[in-house]
Amino acid sequence: MGEESSGERERAELEPRPSPWTEKDEAGGTPFDRDRPIPTMGQRDGVARGVLTSVGRFFAMLGAYLRGEYRTFPRYSLVAFLLVIFYVLNPLDLVPDVIPILGVIDDVAVLGLCLRLIKVDLDRFRKWREGSVSVLK
Repeated sequence: MGEESSGERERAELEPRPSPWTEKDEAGGTPFDRDRPIPTMGQRDGVARGVLTSVGRFFAMLGAYLRGEYRTFPRYSLVAFLLVIFYVLNPLDLVPDVIPILGVIDDVAVLGLCLRLIKVDLDRFRKWREGSVSVLK
């Protein structure tokens, strides 16, 4: 009775999945929205803290996946983050790191773009984690 027919299963597999490039985040925007405000000088501490929080949340998500606790870990997030790590550690990137200030700015920009692209996944993990923690209490 609870079994799906093969036709229903095939239709479900063929339905388009949401793209990480167009999926909405908590604020209702996509990673490439042009109307997002640019942080001002007073907000930079919040931006740095947000980046560190996002990086930490990514590693927490990866750890939960490796332990078998979180099974909806998107592969494109892992690939994107690994490519950014490779780009940042590689001395031969778009702007070489030996050029003062500019060499680091491009690395930070690429990291920021990556975090914006996987923000939806990080928010999903945070909600899952909050839900699983509240169940354990």
